[in-house]
Amino acid sequence: MEVKNKLVLYILSQGADAAPPLGTVLGNLGVNSILFCKDFNSVTSDLPNFLTLRVKIEVFSNKSYKFTLEGLPLSPLLSLVSFERSLWIKGKNILQRCIKLKDLIQLTLFFFPGYNLRASLAIVLGTLKGLNVTVI
Repeated sequence: MEVKNKLVLYILSQGADAAPPLGTVLGNLGVNSILFCKDFNSVTSDLPNFLTLRVKIEVFSNKSYKFTLEGLPLSPLLSLVSFERSLWIKGKNILQRCIKLKDLIQLTLFFFPGYNLRASLAIVLGTLKGLNVTVI
């Protein structure tokens, strides 16, 4: 299939709406804006609704589309799902930044869709190490 148009739009997570201006832009290209909004909101349903994402949309000659999400580097997303816990070590209270394994896997699957999970986790774990975040 031939790519007919390419767009870059900024859309709030879970906030795609077929009303103008998004519906007008997509409709002028022949894209079913209601279906796009449903797909986009479904993909971003696990993200906080205040995140603005950079969305690359490719519109094909048969009026189908493919979109990819960009916008946030991995470290701010990690800070959204991580938390601090208090540890007593040698009589001192130390704060440790942590992330639950379930959240780590979910974030990895979101950030690297369609990639090998083991390889993607290695990348994310490297970022965690640099940020001094512990997986629990």
